[in-house]
Amino acid sequence: MADELQFLLSSKTHQYLGTIIPRRATVELGWNRTSLAEFTLDDDDRFLPALATPGARIRVLLNGVQEMSGLVESLDGTFPSGEVTVTALSEFQMLPYVLAWPKPTAAIGAQTDEYRIYTGVSETVAKLAIAEASTRLGLGWTVAATGGKGTTTRVETRFHPLLDRILEPLTLDKLQLKVERDAAGAVTVDVTQGTTFATPLTLNTGILENGTWRRQAPTVTRVVVGGTGEGVARELGQFVDTTRETDWAIKREVFRDARSSETGADLSTDAAKAFGEGAVKSSISVVLNEASWFQYRDGYVLGDLVTVQVGTVTMTDVISTVLIEDDPKSGLKVTPSIGDVRDSADKQLAADIAGLARGTRDQGRR
Repeated sequence: MADELQFLLSSKTHQYLGTIIPRRATVELGWNRTSLAEFTLDDDDRFLPALATPGARIRVLLNGVQEMSGLVESLDGTFPSGEVTVTALSEFQMLPYVLAWPKPTAAIGAQTDEYRIYTGVSETVAKLAIAEASTRLGLGWTVAATGGKGTTTRVETRFHPLLDRILEPLTLDKLQLKVERDAAGAVTVDVTQGTTFATPLTLNTGILENGTWRRQAPTVTRVVVGGTGEGVARELGQFVDTTRETDWAIKREVFRDARSSETGADLSTDAAKAFGEGAVKSSISVVLNEASWFQYRDGYVLGDLVTVQVGTVTMTDVISTVLIEDDPKSGLKVTPSIGDVRDSADKQLAADIAGLARGTRDQGRR
């Protein structure tokens, strides 16, 4: 069992300032989302002035291995109890604040392309888009060479938030987008693929604490894709999943708008996205217990895939959250979760609103 959690404080220029010893702490590592570190200090702690300095940064180490680093996002104090809660967000939080320009190599007054169109497997598309944004903004990020992971996709951008466009294809391919900064301040971007845990987890293993599962019929069996052009001159394509229609004895048709594609573009890529989104949904959400043979880093890491067997249900999904808690009463505890575990209606509402906002943005041109 992991037994040492450290919080290293540095300045905005990445100069080490000291190691913080909090009253209690929680670190939530997230797959394809921003990780979070939250810890509580006395309001007379000697590091508070440095923590309150703009640009202060935290590196979180578990048993000497860096788990996350990021900006001190907020400080919240209470009185008269005299506590201050510090929240740091991982480097992943930089991505939602990066726009994907239609012509990233040109100045704002020379955006002569309506869209920037990326085509390729999901890893290649994501890395190219991030590399172009890093160059445009002068961020100096090192983007690892693509390994060709994922399935073919097409992404069109016109001042959209970069993350809105590149994350969905990666997630569908169960690939993890990593943004990591080392002690010297250098940022590396990579896409990795987790390994599958060899042993299926059942109720008899004692690993499954609680959870839910769901299976839903497909919502798409055939797709009409509209490409470039207007009215009767518009390019159209029809795609049918005959196997899906035969298996379920249903026909469910949707339209996919691809008007931003190039003339003569392969519209099957857009159809594949629609089929993926409307496929049979088999999802599982499980909170796990650790055991001697199932421990963080010794047996699994964030992004690995685990097969869960409950009764007649067998599903494989990603370890999407690793929660690390440290307090004087119970000591250090690590709790992994599979799937989309949401512990409040507020989180669910926020996710729904975010999805609605993306859909609204995409309805019009920019």
